[in-house]
Amino acid sequence: MVEMVELVELVEMVELVEMVELVETSETIETFETIETVVSNPPKLLISEVMFDPEPAVGLGEEEYIEVFNAGADTVDLRGWRVVVGTERVVIVVIGVVGVVGVIGEVRSDKIPPGEYGVLRGKGLPVLRNTGDRITLVDGEGREVHSMEYSPDMHKDALKAHGGWSLELADMKHWNEPEAWRSSEDPSGGTPGRANSVSIELPDPEMPRMIRAGWYDESRMFVYFSGTVRQSGDCLARFEPGGWAVAPAQGPVYGFPGLFFNVPQALSDTIIYSVTLEGSLTSCYGGPVQLNPVGFAVPHHPDSSSIVINEIMFDPQTGDLEWIELLNRGKYAVDLKDLILARADTSGIIKTFSFPPSNFVLPPSSFVLCPDSLTLLSGLTRPSFPSLTNASSRLILMDLSQRVIDEAIYSHDWHDPYLSDSKGISLERIDPVASGLLRSNWYSCNESIKATPCQVNSHYQSIPYSLKSIHYSLFTIHSSSSEPMLIHYEFPSKGWFHELRVYDRSGALVRTAVPFSLAGTSGVLMWDGLDDRKQRVPEGIYVLIVRYRHPGGQWGRWKGVCGFTMD
Repeated sequence: MVEMVELVELVEMVELVEMVELVETSETIETFETIETVVSNPPKLLISEVMFDPEPAVGLGEEEYIEVFNAGADTVDLRGWRVVVGTERVVIVVIGVVGVVGVIGEVRSDKIPPGEYGVLRGKGLPVLRNTGDRITLVDGEGREVHSMEYSPDMHKDALKAHGGWSLELADMKHWNEPEAWRSSEDPSGGTPGRANSVSIELPDPEMPRMIRAGWYDESRMFVYFSGTVRQSGDCLARFEPGGWAVAPAQGPVYGFPGLFFNVPQALSDTIIYSVTLEGSLTSCYGGPVQLNPVGFAVPHHPDSSSIVINEIMFDPQTGDLEWIELLNRGKYAVDLKDLILARADTSGIIKTFSFPPSNFVLPPSSFVLCPDSLTLLSGLTRPSFPSLTNASSRLILMDLSQRVIDEAIYSHDWHDPYLSDSKGISLERIDPVASGLLRSNWYSCNESIKATPCQVNSHYQSIPYSLKSIHYSLFTIHSSSSEPMLIHYEFPSKGWFHELRVYDRSGALVRTAVPFSLAGTSGVLMWDGLDDRKQRVPEGIYVLIVRYRHPGGQWGRWKGVCGFTMD
């Protein structure tokens, strides 16, 4: 996550030989001065190469560096410019010979003409973390010029990812696209101060569109786009119902693909508003922008009546992501910024944890994936994610005080036994109100669909029946189907015990599908069409009997009939 820092006093000046001189900041603190989000087109200066992990050295020495390239039409004067790496910022100071232009060691100047390079390195340069970070160039007027995020995953070659090779901007026309970066192919490991070794031509990106709006703090909200946008004139955000029109606010972070606006003071926490933008906006490349309406709501703190773990993809196809789907089943929007998502063993001992997408307001009856791979907010989210194992595990959703919001257990054994291969098929929660700790409340997604991320689950059921009277229903299980036999229940109080047994027409016990155990106040019982030997039962009619009892002396029985057919 890109943190924010304020302008601080410059306390140390380091003389650099044959490179741009940098001055170190004395500390890192928590808030940045406001940032103008206008990105010039084309940028005056591009970050064109990054050496963040120079060890083991291939041929350039064990020194980190950032290369910049003048892609504009005018000479760039570096005086007053800054380079920001994550939370640390330094000023590019012009003192005598400060820049490298063209080939290193041949031409030096305090300005960079069009089509020439400069290299930033030395002990004044902020540390470039090997795990990844964001680098931003800021001009003398405090405007963001170019921002990029790097990570070792951008090296597609595992040997180059190990160190000693730079990342080069291979398509300077599409300078804002992560796909425009490639590992250097120069035998020395990089090309600081000279033309990059890799050149590609990416297709033009799709038109940026509004994806969602969110709550940033008490006075600011944001509108997030699928690509970077810039203002080319006045712009307003309009809220309906209400008709409020609010002006843009200064952005607090670098590299954000969207805009910030002031929040109207009279918003209700019970209304989902429609937000539209009015005014002159273009993509970062000067093209059009799709200004479709998006929803916005004033968030509440999540509690156990709101957010639940609703679907789990713990064994995806090779190359795909693991993910967990959260559902807001409450009546208010909630902000996920103060939640922790942990994976524990089945006894509840936490093994790993991370955070859902921060600054993500989740409206009622809405879903979000963790990690939110489709709409991650660059600079606003914490995209870490607790790795999921194929062994039985417990997932715990809690707040920062470790108050549990929801829990769920999953296991590979909980998949439909009829599946030929469960890889790439999610486990779905059948009833979001019933406990996520019950095996009977989870089942494989329909095999033809495989998963339902951010959609209603394929096995969603929520209409319980009362166990106060005997009820007969005819159900049919097809041998080629992944649909189990589901029986919903609801008790008037806690403390009830129940069991589900399956009998054939002769009265012989086929299977104890749910052993006598403590029930929730509501939930689902399930039979998957197998006998006690885990073999598929013969075609025919089967009787399902639920017996239930309370320690206070109440008891009862429910009976249903189920047909099993071969097809």
